[in-house]
Amino acid sequence: MRATDIIDAINARKSSQGLTLQQLSDMSGVPKATVDKVLRKETQNPTLQTVLDLAEAVGYDHSQSPNFMDDPAVKHILAIYNRQLAEKQRIIVVLGAILGILVLFICCLFLYDFAHLDRGWIQAAIYGGVLWTA
Repeated sequence: MRATDIIDAINARKSSQGLTLQQLSDMSGVPKATVDKVLRKETQNPTLQTVLDLAEAVGYDHSQSPNFMDDPAVKHILAIYNRQLAEKQRIIVVLGAILGILVLFICCLFLYDFAHLDRGWIQAAIYGGVLWTA
C-alpha cells in the first residue's frame, strides 16, 4: 500500500461522513492548513503523528483495536518513518565521526607545537611575522 492510498482512504472516510476541513482539523488537532495539504497530497511525507491523528479522527481507533498496528497502511507509514529516522541517525553518526577526527587532529597539532616550541606554527607566528608584524 502506498502513502497516496492511505490519504485516499482518509479522504473517502471524510467525504462519507460529510466532514469539512475545519471539522477534521478540530477533531484531529491538526491545523487546517496541514490537513488541506495532506489531503490534497501536497505534503509528500507527513509526520506519523499527523497521519495517526487524521486516521483516528475519521474512524480508526487504535487504542481500542489491538489490530490497528497490523493494518497495512499503518505498517507502511511506520516503515517510511523508520527509514527516515535511520537515515538521520546515519548522518548524525558520520558528522560526529568527522567532528571527532577534526578535534583529535587539532589536539595533536597543539600538543606537537607545545612540545616542539622551536618549530611549528607557534614559532613561525612569533618570529616569522605570520601573526605579528613589527
